[in-house]
Amino acid sequence: CIFKLRDATRLACAAERLGQARQQLEKTYGQDLSRLRALQHGTSPETALFLRLELLEGVAAFHLDDLPAARTKLHMALDKWHQLQVSDEAVAQLVAMGFEEVEAQRGLRFCKSNMEAAAAFILEQREKAKAKAEEDRAHRRQRREQRKYGHTPQHQGVDMALLEQLAGLGYERAVAAEALRCHNNDLEVAINALLVPEQRDKINKAANKRRKRIRDQKPSTSGASRQRTQGGGEEFASELVAHIAGMGFEAEAVLN
Repeated sequence: CIFKLRDATRLACAAERLGQARQQLEKTYGQDLSRLRALQHGTSPETALFLRLELLEGVAAFHLDDLPAARTKLHMALDKWHQLQVSDEAVAQLVAMGFEEVEAQRGLRFCKSNMEAAAAFILEQREKAKAKAEEDRAHRRQRREQRKYGHTPQHQGVDMALLEQLAGLGYERAVAAEALRCHNNDLEVAINALLVPEQRDKINKAANKRRKRIRDQKPSTSGASRQRTQGGGEEFASELVAHIAGMGFEAEAVLN
């Protein structure tokens, strides 16, 4: 920002802030990324970040008339820029193996143009993305289910971990959720209530009432709207999914 302002009086402040940034980065990643490389098995995911830092340090040193420091920093930035370059041939080989071009470029940069490591990295990232997408879907399903059960008298949602425990004991989920809801997620009190026939009947009735209310609130779909959805809507949706999948996303993740 200071360089954009073209205010020479703030150059010393810029150099000081860049020095603070370097101290924090080296504290986090180790001198010359040594700690990070050890954790990442020799790869350098933060090279671009240090490239920007050294480039700015070089510019600041130049405008402060510290030419030796400017030359050193700019040469360091140039070395890192060369490290980030990948050959078109290497990218083409990875693309021929079925990877997307963007994936290939990122993998090669991350793995210092090592083809085998880049391919393994891309596959690992895909698996992580797939696992994250499944985790997100599971979380959304859980949140939708939790909303169905309403709030406790203390205005909290049903504790889904406790609900899983009750379901594991053989209780119907809706009934177990209602027991937790009306007893403020107190597991022991909820179990005791389910063991007492009169209280269990009351909880069952409340759960059935809530289920009926949810069913009654679901909007009905007319035949005409269903036909529209099954006609042009599906065609548009399939085209949209294909377009997004072409950007590198998994089709299954797009659909969900």
